Amino acid sequence: MNFQIFGKGGMARSVLIYSVANTAFRFTPIILLPILTRRFSPEEYGIMASFLACLNIAQMVVVMGGANSVIRAYFDRQDDPDRFARFVFNTCLINIGVSLLIALFFLLFGSRVNNALNLSGRIIFLIPVLGLLSVFFSYPQKLAVFERKPLVYSLFSGLYMTFELMASLFFIFCMSMSWQGRIAGILVTRLIAGFGSLWYLKNRGFWRPVFDFTVMKDSFAYGFPVFIHSLGVVLLSSMDRLFLNSYEGPAATGIYSVAVTIVGVTGIVIAAFGFTWTPILFKHLKEAKEKSKKYLVLATYKTGVIMTIGMLFFALLVPFLLKVVAGERYQSANIHLNWLCAGALFNGLYVTVSGYIFYFKKMKLLALISISITIIGVLLYPTLIKLNGPLGAAQANCAIFFIRFLAMLVFGYLVCPMPWLGALTRKQVF
Repeated sequence: MNFQIFGKGGMARSVLIYSVANTAFRFTPIILLPILTRRFSPEEYGIMASFLACLNIAQMVVVMGGANSVIRAYFDRQDDPDRFARFVFNTCLINIGVSLLIALFFLLFGSRVNNALNLSGRIIFLIPVLGLLSVFFSYPQKLAVFERKPLVYSLFSGLYMTFELMASLFFIFCMSMSWQGRIAGILVTRLIAGFGSLWYLKNRGFWRPVFDFTVMKDSFAYGFPVFIHSLGVVLLSSMDRLFLNSYEGPAATGIYSVAVTIVGVTGIVIAAFGFTWTPILFKHLKEAKEKSKKYLVLATYKTGVIMTIGMLFFALLVPFLLKVVAGERYQSANIHLNWLCAGALFNGLYVTVSGYIFYFKKMKLLALISISITIIGVLLYPTLIKLNGPLGAAQANCAIFFIRFLAMLVFGYLVCPMPWLGALTRKQVF
């Protein structure tokens, strides 16, 4: 049994296909970066970045693990297609209810949120609206992946990216809006994508507007532990900018966010790797043979070496990318790049070892790890920012991703002991 990275049937080919499909959906901020950094001041860019970071957290709260619940129910739809259609509808009701609770929270504590994000007015009420519309759009996207319809998935992603890009540029340049123009572009795009997704689900027979408390309870029971984990992931990816904005101001946050956006390109490849690696991992864990365990360990080592070499090359290249895509006012972001690249590497390595807990359905353990890592982040970010200024945010980012990778490696071993040392005695070549 030989694990291939390159060549026909190798992992590299699958990762490339998934990377191309995901790039369209995630590339808008990168395309806009050289435009926005020349159009906005660091302070304006920082306010926009803080708003979007808060939106990322809100989206994860609104979805409440619903996408995972719907995907799991999708595989049982042949037994009862009508139940699946009710399942989708009632899961959307959960999403709507959560978004209303967020709006109520902003109604009660809006002034404090505005002060924390350096915002004003009622623009924060767009956060639950944008989060809900994004969740609606995620359902047909997820279904396209698990129905093995990459062209449909690519079409959704491509149309979304194109429209969001054009709408943002229209509001910024034609309407002479500042950072609010970027938000307006996202709003218009998500209105079309969100309601269009509901029409798509109804047209496919995946939407039946009948209230069913039992179905709603099943959806929540499956999705909530996943939500805890996912919320931890989003908090880890957003709290750096939120803490930095609070302690150092929007200008420092804007400069730091440029570095995060550039290094975030690696997330496209890491996500694509996750799509490719997880089915391989689950397949061999199901076999439950010592030979399969050795295969997975050696595959993990090989992948880790490739990731490390690739990230080292990227770290050498990224300062040049900063000069090309960002304006002169943002060149001080260079100090963050090495720390962020190291954090991105640990994030990639985390993907190689996190699947064991998912496969064996240790969801409570997963939630506990996520909560613990989030608490560490809440303590570590302000501590290092106070000690080292804006650089402390990048250092905390790296440290937290390393701790998360280490936690998943250790607890994954406790859940499923793997021959991490024994497999090295077997001769293998790349």
